[in-house]
Amino acid sequence: MISQELEKKVLFYRRDFHKYPETAWSEFRTASLIAEYLYKMGYKDLLFGSSIFDFTSVMGRPDENIIDHHIGRAIRQGAIKEWIDKMERHPGVMAVLDTKRSGPTVALRFDLDAVDITETKDPATAR
Repeated sequence: MISQELEKKVLFYRRDFHKYPETAWSEFRTASLIAEYLYKMGYKDLLFGSSIFDFTSVMGRPDENIIDHHIGRAIRQGAIKEWIDKMERHPGVMAVLDTKRSGPTVALRFDLDAVDITETKDPATAR
């Protein structure tokens, strides 16, 4: 059974991430906060930028002026600049946990981006 403390943390993270939605290639705030949470949990081997992306294969990424805008917005909304600087202008983070045991490797992947829509606050038109 999940502890009440863990449940509160998970709800806080979910609500916080949803409060600041970021579309594809603009997830600097979300990625920086996840990096910070992972680091505080003991994941010291965090990878960013060219360590996790083949920049020549990236598709659909906005131009550099738009990336600048998103980085600035992310910092104003509470992102951690030190982690963003490591991303080489490509938001994302990968953590490695080496358990020093033999056996299968497990990889978990999570999308960080949100759909770029404006939700209605009118209950009569909400579905």
